[in-house]
Amino acid sequence: MGSQAYTSSFASIYDDIMKRVPYYYWYKYLKHLLVYYEKDPKNILELACGTGNMLKYFVDKSDLLYGVDSSEDMLAITKNKLSSYEHLKLYNTNMQDIFNYGDFDFIYSVFDSVNYIHSYEKLLDVFKNAYLNLKQDGIFIFDINTIYRLSEIKEGTRKVNGDDYTCFWKDIVKSESREWIVELEIYFENKEEDNTFSERHVEKGYQLRDIEAGLFEVGFKHVDFYKSFTFKKGRAKNNRVHFVALKNEYVNRYLKRELIKLKWNLLRPFISNI
Repeated sequence: MGSQAYTSSFASIYDDIMKRVPYYYWYKYLKHLLVYYEKDPKNILELACGTGNMLKYFVDKSDLLYGVDSSEDMLAITKNKLSSYEHLKLYNTNMQDIFNYGDFDFIYSVFDSVNYIHSYEKLLDVFKNAYLNLKQDGIFIFDINTIYRLSEIKEGTRKVNGDDYTCFWKDIVKSESREWIVELEIYFENKEEDNTFSERHVEKGYQLRDIEAGLFEVGFKHVDFYKSFTFKKGRAKNNRVHFVALKNEYVNRYLKRELIKLKWNLLRPFISNI
């Protein structure tokens, strides 16, 4: 099996496979984090934007919106979804390759995309990209699957059936290298030739403190990390953790932030995936 991920075969069924993901809930959490840190971004960049399922929530709330992804096939789907928005720019760029697209108020990456970076050195390059492309008062937010989460994944194979495809999804865990490997075999029913495709996806886990240290190393002045979808400090035994990195020093307005946390805790049970 090859090492490619997010080729045209998987890109074409990605949204169907991920249809149960509560994208709007993820978006509302990002918005509450932005309010918590007193940010109202208008120029926004998403790293590893995929098929645009998060970009679509920011497209009406931004003056300039960029999405970068290493998969041309995923970007093609995003372009088709959001083609009417002239202020949206899409680039076939790997987030670990150094680039400079301008000054953004807010850069984010979601759905454990950062776990697809397989070395600490390349992880630092991602952080450098975020730092270099942010304005001085900018904010960078991303999430990761923790080492604990990767180690708890149950190995085995399951079958996912779509209207015109069958996907065999095999989970492999390599605890010694802190890796989760997904091997996919995709069969399309309506293709006369070459109807079988294979992909291999690899996620790598990192220590939370190493991630924090890396963000400081590239220049960020303030770093927080939370148990995902909460404002509780992130722990090694959380399944997922969200990181927040600021280029400027952080001014803690305690009362205002406590009110934002209270609002989120009250709202989150009622947020639907609109």
